Amino acid sequence: MKKICLLILAAVLLGGCWDERPLEEMALITVITLDYDEETDSLILAASYPEFSTQAADDQEVIIANKARSTAEALYLLNGLTDKVIVEGEVQVMFVGEEMARKGLYPVLDTLQRNVEVSSNLYICVIEGKANELLTTAFEDKPLDGFYMARLIKKQEQINELPATSLNDFHSDYLSRHTDPILPFIKLKEKEIEASRTAVFVDDSYTTHVGTDETQLLVMLRNDGTSSQFTMNIDNDKKEFATIAFVTSHTDVDVHYEEGELGFDVMLDMKAKLIEYEGEEEIHSPEAFEELSSQFQNHLQQIAEDVVLSMQQEYGADPIGLGEYARPHFKKEISMEEWRSIFQDSQINLTVDLTITQDGDFR
Repeated sequence: MKKICLLILAAVLLGGCWDERPLEEMALITVITLDYDEETDSLILAASYPEFSTQAADDQEVIIANKARSTAEALYLLNGLTDKVIVEGEVQVMFVGEEMARKGLYPVLDTLQRNVEVSSNLYICVIEGKANELLTTAFEDKPLDGFYMARLIKKQEQINELPATSLNDFHSDYLSRHTDPILPFIKLKEKEIEASRTAVFVDDSYTTHVGTDETQLLVMLRNDGTSSQFTMNIDNDKKEFATIAFVTSHTDVDVHYEEGELGFDVMLDMKAKLIEYEGEEEIHSPEAFEELSSQFQNHLQQIAEDVVLSMQQEYGADPIGLGEYARPHFKKEISMEEWRSIFQDSQINLTVDLTITQDGDFR
């Protein structure tokens, strides 16, 4: 962690003018957490930075926190909690507690977006329970600094297990008014951090989260990427399963708008290879392989329908951005209330078309 910070500081010093200070006098904040305090109707902002003094142990992190009425005030008041100079430009990740996320994130994120010191590429995540608990949790083999967290999220984004949403991405989705934002949803476990779920929003308010399988389908339905692989149980009683590796995916949407009634035909086309098969039946024949392919397709179709339709009908949420496809069909701009009502009553026909090729000799 300290090596990374030293490299960043060197790059800054070589890149231009700098109010030169010893590293020991600087608080390079890498993680911010945000929670809501119901008792005082205020927010709790906590931050973590590495301690560079010669007396400090390797990878020692310092945590500072305060209560304030707004994000800008909370960031400013951090200065009074340390004798070091606060540096906000290296914040990598901000974790928001569930309760705070339900209150609405736009005022918070808009403040950060306007702060010229804060990168618009920092990752925003919703965390189960209280966000500040993350900073006080110790894991034996995992550093709890922003650089590690950012690498974890980036890696999950690359294999499409997470919608790695940046401050700028959330801001853009919210302001578009035609796509509801989604964020990574983080769970703290006894010995690890689980980063494979998705928090779904209506406007800027967190409503619910979906699991790993649903997240993979959401990413592909948004045309944000192609998931790496998917495992399906063939027979639970016999503990038989198969795994496919996705090669490509693409979503097309046709919109129908007649006499005030809105409809969507959503087609998710995927190609994959079978990379693992643990079953009693041989799948060498075209008929057996076609049966297995059909099982996978039906299973993925069910997951996609469950997540898209439940978000639409229960919350009026549009996490795959169907509103962007529908916008050209309206002659005039309509209010968000009108759009929510029209969207919630719309007909969504979703089709998953999966083509699997056999890769290897499975017996």
